[in-house]
Amino acid sequence: MAPGAQLTIDIFANTGPATSGTVQTTLQVSSIGSVDNIAATTPSTALQGQLMSYNIGTLQAPALIVSTSTPSQYIASGSTGATNSSQATYNFVSTSGPSTITELKFAATTGTVTNVCVTPQGGGAAICNSPVNGVADLTGLNLSVLNNGGLAQNVQVSYAPVGNNGIAPATTSQIGLSYVKYTSGGTTSTMCASGCTSVLSVQNAPAVALVGSVPTVTISQTTPATGLILGGQDQIGQVTVAASTQGAIRVHQISFNVGNSGFATGTPGNLQLLNPTLDNGSTPIVGASCSTNGTSTVTCTLGTGYGSDFIITAGQSQTFNLYAQVNGSNASGSTASVSSSVSAAGFIWDDSSTNGQTITVNGVSGNGVGLSGAGTSPESIYSFPTNSYSIHD
Repeated sequence: MAPGAQLTIDIFANTGPATSGTVQTTLQVSSIGSVDNIAATTPSTALQGQLMSYNIGTLQAPALIVSTSTPSQYIASGSTGATNSSQATYNFVSTSGPSTITELKFAATTGTVTNVCVTPQGGGAAICNSPVNGVADLTGLNLSVLNNGGLAQNVQVSYAPVGNNGIAPATTSQIGLSYVKYTSGGTTSTMCASGCTSVLSVQNAPAVALVGSVPTVTISQTTPATGLILGGQDQIGQVTVAASTQGAIRVHQISFNVGNSGFATGTPGNLQLLNPTLDNGSTPIVGASCSTNGTSTVTCTLGTGYGSDFIITAGQSQTFNLYAQVNGSNASGSTASVSSSVSAAGFIWDDSSTNGQTITVNGVSGNGVGLSGAGTSPESIYSFPTNSYSIHD
C-alpha cells in the first residue's frame, strides 16, 4: 500500500442452519514495511467487528384493514353470481427478519362464496380457490413481508347466484382468515386456532347480504330551489332510485324527514304540511298514498305488497318528487325554507330474484320482500344519501 492509502476489507461467510446465537469478526493486520522490512501487527489487540445475531422472521397476528375492506352492505349477485365483488385487506408484519407467506386459508359461509383470490402486490397472476367444506385453501403463494415492514394484502371474494337458481335473497355471507403458513431463514411456521406454531383467532371481514339486485338511492340537488309558495302545493322533496344491472327491484315505501327554517312560531305561523303526494314529474303516481304528521315526516307507500309495488327494471332509474301543501308564515325578516331527506330505515324495497316467492337454501329462507335501506347489519344500502332537497320562497 502506498503511504497514506486506505484499504477496505469485506468479510463474507456462509452461515449454517442456526436460528439463534451471535457471530462477531475480529481483525488484526500483519504487515512488512516496504523500506525497512520490519514485520508488525496492528493493532496490538484485535479490532472487533459488528456483532450479528442469527434469527428468523416471525409474523405477528394479521389484522383487518377496515378502511380498504368492503363494509357491511347489500351486494348484488344476480342470477349468475358476482365476481370479485368485495374485498378484504389484511395487514401482515414480520419482526426479527423477513418472511414469505406460502399459504392462506379462509373460512367462508357455506354455499355463499364461489371463489377467494389473492393477487401478489408486485404483480402476477391471481391465485384463487373455491371453498371446500367451508374453507378456501390458497397454496403456492409467494408473498414477501419485509423485516419490520407491513404487507397490506387484498383478498377478492366472488359470490354465488341469488334467486330461483341460487341462494335465498338477503343471505348473509362472510369470510375470515383462519390459517397462515410462512417461511423465514429456512424454517416453516404456521398460525391457526390450534395445533400450529402460534395461535391465530379467525380474522373476519365485514359480513355482507347477498341479493339479486340492489337499489342505488341519490338526492342530486346541489343548489336550493326557489319558488316556495306558502299555502300552495309545492315540491318539497326529490329522490332518484336506480336498479343495478343484475335485475329489477321494486319500491314499496319512501319515508321523508322534513325540516324547516324561517317560519313564524305559533299557530298559524308555524309550518304545516297537508295533502302530500308522490309524483312522477308533477303527476301523482297511481297507487301511491302519502301520510304526514303535519310537520316533520311524510311516508309514501307505493303498493300493498310485492305484486303492486313500484317496479324499476334492471339498469333503469326513477325520480320521485314529493309535493305537499305548505302552510305557515314567514318569521319577521326571514326567508321560509323547507328541506327533506330520505330515511334509510324507512326506505322499503323488494328484490325480484324469486318473484316474491320464499325459497330455502342451505337452511336459509328468504323472498327478498320488505328489505330496508338500513336494516339489521349487514342489510343496508351502501352510501345511502344523507343530504337533502331544499326549497325556499
